Amino acid sequence: RQAVGTAMVASTAAYQEWRTLIADEQIPYHEAMAGESIDLGGGATMRVLGPDAESFASANMNDTSLVLKISWDNVSFLLTGDIQAFGEGALLDSGADLHATVLKVPHHGSDTSSTAAFLDAVQPQIAVVSVGANNPYHHPSPTVINRLEQDGSMVLRTDQEGTVSMSTDGEHLWIDTQRGP
Repeated sequence: RQAVGTAMVASTAAYQEWRTLIADEQIPYHEAMAGESIDLGGGATMRVLGPDAESFASANMNDTSLVLKISWDNVSFLLTGDIQAFGEGALLDSGADLHATVLKVPHHGSDTSSTAAFLDAVQPQIAVVSVGANNPYHHPSPTVINRLEQDGSMVLRTDQEGTVSMSTDGEHLWIDTQRGP
């Protein structure tokens, strides 16, 4: 068991609570760096794609979100946190392989993320939008949902599906939602 984060320190209550929990539970903390690869065992790997120095230069804290790509044989997951267009651009500029079976859609599907160039690089079969029902930001953006669907992605939204769980054996992918398989 280990907590993974970035060099960015936030002043939010949620961040402070998370850091307190880590300390109270004596969970080892690892500050991940872009380019790092972590062996998860059994042939699965987790690659840290961001943030990089360019992302830390952004005035927007969302672009310093931890971006991870978890791969096991033919199945991969791109977990993007709250990056926005600038962070997506930094990932594209890095030359990293962004192609993934599953995309955790950046920044709750807001208009500030999921650019056409980024989605072209990822080409997800499944796009999961983590978003609360009736949220005050009106996420996800209909434009982003249309862009995902036009690219052929199956879109799963937590405001409609509830919890979305996935499992894989590296070849197949199984999806379970709170509202049923």
